[in-house]
Amino acid sequence: MRIKTAFLTVMVVVFLAALIIPFAAAADANNPIPMMRRAEPAVVKAGETVTVYGESLDKSKVADVYLTTLSKQVAVEILEQTEAFIKFRVPAKTEPGKYNPAVLMVKEPMLLVQPVILTVEAAGGVPTGSVPAS
Repeated sequence: MRIKTAFLTVMVVVFLAALIIPFAAAADANNPIPMMRRAEPAVVKAGETVTVYGESLDKSKVADVYLTTLSKQVAVEILEQTEAFIKFRVPAKTEPGKYNPAVLMVKEPMLLVQPVILTVEAAGGVPTGSVPAS
């Protein structure tokens, strides 16, 4: 029950961010807010790379990227970064689960959780909690 409540809380925060951030960006056209729209692939194994697409994601606006849950933040290694996408490597020791990417903004010391869900599976063959076929 606790996990379900935590998941619903994250979803509400993501939903509200998806509603508020575009309005805030429109209000200040000279300082657009980074916004991630989708991740490819949406399911990755720890240690693999993922590309998130959106707007205002270049180095002049985004300093760092993290994978976040309600209880933790995991820094990722940015491999490539443009206005339209950020490619990063999920750390090999990342615990399996559902994460929201978050960006640390350059001009304001603010960590913005993004309305994208990235599922990280255990590195290797069998996902955590699965029973291998006999």
